[in-house]
Amino acid sequence: MSDLQNSEGNATTVDMTRSGGARSGSFSGAPLNGSPMKAGLQFFGASSPPFTLSQIPYANYKIIVYLTGFNGNNASFVSDGNSTFYWDPKAFSSILTETLQTTYEEGTDAVKSNYAVFGSVAAPLTDTSITISFGLAPGASGGGGIGGFQIVSLPDPPTTVKPEVKEVSFDSVSSLLSLTWSSDPGQTYAVKASTDLSNWGLELATSIDAREDSDTTTEEIDLSGVLELEDQKKIYFRVERL
Repeated sequence: MSDLQNSEGNATTVDMTRSGGARSGSFSGAPLNGSPMKAGLQFFGASSPPFTLSQIPYANYKIIVYLTGFNGNNASFVSDGNSTFYWDPKAFSSILTETLQTTYEEGTDAVKSNYAVFGSVAAPLTDTSITISFGLAPGASGGGGIGGFQIVSLPDPPTTVKPEVKEVSFDSVSSLLSLTWSSDPGQTYAVKASTDLSNWGLELATSIDAREDSDTTTEEIDLSGVLELEDQKKIYFRVERL
C-alpha cells in the first residue's frame, strides 16, 4: 500500500508493506462496533510477519497502534524493536485504554487494553521508516489483531537548560543557605555540597521541582546540623538535574 491517506483524506508519502501470515478480517463483539478495533490484521502465532511503514514525512513523531483480538486469547504483544507492550485482546470495550505493560509472565492474563504508543514528545521517533511486529505472548493461544495505527507529528523535543547557579546567600544566624539557579519547568533538581570540589556525595536537598512560571528556581536549605560542613572554611555547592 502506498501514499496512505491522512485524517483529512489527502494522500501522504507513507507506504505500508507486509508479507503473508496475518490476514485481514473483522472481530466479533458488539463493544467493538464503530471503533478502530472492529477490523484489521488477524494473527494466530507467536511470530506473525510484521508490517513496515516507510517514507514517514515527519522529523519527530509517535505511532499509536490499535490493538484487538479474540476472546480465546489472554495475552499478545506488539513491538517497534525498542519497546514491547502486552495486552489482553478480548473484545471488552470501544473505550480506549493504553497498555503500559512491558513485561509478561507466561500463563497469566495481560492487562485489558486496546492501544499502545511508541514515541513521545520527550523521546520522539525520528526514523523515516519503522517496523511493527506482533504476535501471541509466550504460552498464549487463540488469536489477536492489529486494528490500525496513527502517525502523529510531534514538535521538536524541549531543550533542557544546564542548571547554573545565579545567586548564593547564607545567613550565619539562621544557618539558611539560599540558592537560585537556571531551571526548566517540569524538571527536578538536587543540591549537593563538597569541601574539595572532588567528592560530591553530600546531598543537601533532592526532588526540588522547578518553578513553572520562571526560568529560575530558588531553594532555601537549613545547614544547621549538617555535621560534614561544620568548621569548614570553604564549601562548594552545585545543582544537578535529576
